[in-house]
Amino acid sequence: MKKILALIMLVLVAMPLAQAQTLEEYLVEAGENSPTLKARYAEYQAALQRAPQVGALPDPEASFNFFLRPMERFMGNQVGDISVMQMFPWFGSQKAARDEADYMAQMKFASFIEAKINLYHEVRTIWYQLYLNDQESILMEKELEIMKTLERLALARYKSAPAGGTSGAATPARGTTGGSTGSSSAVGSGGSGMAGMESSGGAAAGSASGGNMAAGGSSMSGMGSTGGSSMVDVMLIRLQVKELENQVLIHHEARRPLQVAFNQLLRRRPSMTVISADTLLPAALPATLSLIEDSIRSNHPMLKMYEWDEKARESQLRMAQLMGRPMIGVGLNYMIFKPRMDDMTQMNMGGENMVMPMVTLTLPIYRKKIQCGPKGSRVLPTGGCVPEGSYGA
Repeated sequence: MKKILALIMLVLVAMPLAQAQTLEEYLVEAGENSPTLKARYAEYQAALQRAPQVGALPDPEASFNFFLRPMERFMGNQVGDISVMQMFPWFGSQKAARDEADYMAQMKFASFIEAKINLYHEVRTIWYQLYLNDQESILMEKELEIMKTLERLALARYKSAPAGGTSGAATPARGTTGGSTGSSSAVGSGGSGMAGMESSGGAAAGSASGGNMAAGGSSMSGMGSTGGSSMVDVMLIRLQVKELENQVLIHHEARRPLQVAFNQLLRRRPSMTVISADTLLPAALPATLSLIEDSIRSNHPMLKMYEWDEKARESQLRMAQLMGRPMIGVGLNYMIFKPRMDDMTQMNMGGENMVMPMVTLTLPIYRKKIQCGPKGSRVLPTGGCVPEGSYGA
């Protein structure tokens, strides 16, 4: 029975440890569950699929013709023909289109990286706030235990003090120099009351300027010097205990919105418990500040996105210029003949099929489709108009 109880206790103690996760695991979970990252990555994948589409040749054209009545020709009666035609854009048009699609895909990827960095920054910020809150709560709870111990000691000294007010007869004035005792030989009760007032005033000043621990220390030093304690010291310590209890409660309540915000970033239930780390190791800089600045300028996703955008606009401008060039078509025409009877010789004539190569050329005489606005402006493939020699938006 004892072994079973020990096993149950071990499982209960190990459950929160098993649920604890490191910051890196939280970051991975946030990245896998973030709809923003999924959408940005899907946009990047879709942009990658455009490159082979815009860089491919136009589909070839095939036509089949037949005559209801065979056409009489010298080579025989033509039954029909089959033709295949492939159009080729002007030289460089396909490369410009592929480059523009590749640069746009790189822009989408930079946007994905930028969203990932922002998400990780938010997760780290809230996690460190949780860590700070938990550590402050632990320190306040320890301080609260110390103050309760001081309260018990002060109460014990007060109860053990001799009757008649002799406990405060030898209390020195706070803030005096030289360590003089300044003993008062006046009325015992009045002297004790004045000494108690001085002791309470010193404790209150220590609480306002130096914090709760400083006040408790000054109170205990006063009690140690007198050999007893007044009820004023006990009440001051109790006030500090209440203040610490309120601060601990405030910290516990402040943890709840941080935990909800953290779980929302991870797309989890808001009530799930988040366990912070016990200690944090100091993080060293990977390089000097000058190298870090250079790395930011060359690798920052937003800066990279602007660079890819500039290159994409240059490719768009080049593609818009090449749209005004003619297209070249190359094809074959296969004509089908069947023999015919010659009236003069009464012999079958022809019947041999023929293959005819073809070359076509488009004539770009309608310039309005590639020019807009002032003379020299070009139409972008996206539908905008850009002046000659400048980048399009």
